[in-house]
Amino acid sequence: MKKLILTIFLLLIVSISFMSDFNKMSHDEVHDSFKKALAIFATAKGLNAAISVAQGTEIGPIAIGEVLDPINDMIEQFSWIMIAALTSLGIQKILLYITADFAFNIVVASVIFIFIVMIWFKEKLDERYILAFAKVVLIVLFARFAVPLNSYVKHKVYEHYISKTEFSIEKNSKSLDLSTKKIEKISSKEPNSSWISTIKNFDLSKKINFLKQEVVSISDYIVNLIVVYIFETLFFPLIFLLLLYRLIKSSLIL
Repeated sequence: MKKLILTIFLLLIVSISFMSDFNKMSHDEVHDSFKKALAIFATAKGLNAAISVAQGTEIGPIAIGEVLDPINDMIEQFSWIMIAALTSLGIQKILLYITADFAFNIVVASVIFIFIVMIWFKEKLDERYILAFAKVVLIVLFARFAVPLNSYVKHKVYEHYISKTEFSIEKNSKSLDLSTKKIEKISSKEPNSSWISTIKNFDLSKKINFLKQEVVSISDYIVNLIVVYIFETLFFPLIFLLLLYRLIKSSLIL
């Protein structure tokens, strides 16, 4: 009975590996994550450029750059984290191209079919060979399904839990972009700028407080994005892949 259940399970895996919808879903989710991360990286670099321009702008006797200086280092560190996230997602895209290829799926199917034959005739085979080949099956299945399943589960976790919190990528990215535009307009010399007109109506202390509040807000957005990207590209994949490895390994125990 156990051999029959394992055989059905393995044949189901073979059929899933050839499903175009499964492959497309995996590619789409990784591609969307890559695009979001790239847009956030561009926003971070834009914010960094806006602060650099603001270094020479003054409000009364005080340079805007002095007020914004505390977040300069944070933005630089955030940029490196986003580069790491983009690298991780880019590697995942490459692995998906390889493991979703028809030739790779033929290898998966061949290995599984050989293993099915071995478990049905295990009485006639040395158990050492079966256990050794089971490790090959484990490696092949892990290579084929690790990235797609990680992408799918991660997307569902983000969609149902994280996206509704203060760690929402879309919300923080939009707010960070808006803050960048505010800083660009404040440091602009254009007299007709609506933000400049508003700033000029404030006294000096209110202008400085406005910028300090913006610094605090930007820091919050960046910290939130750092947390979610470390979770999505480092912590979650490590935990998920470990659990997946153990699940596949336990499923192949004869």
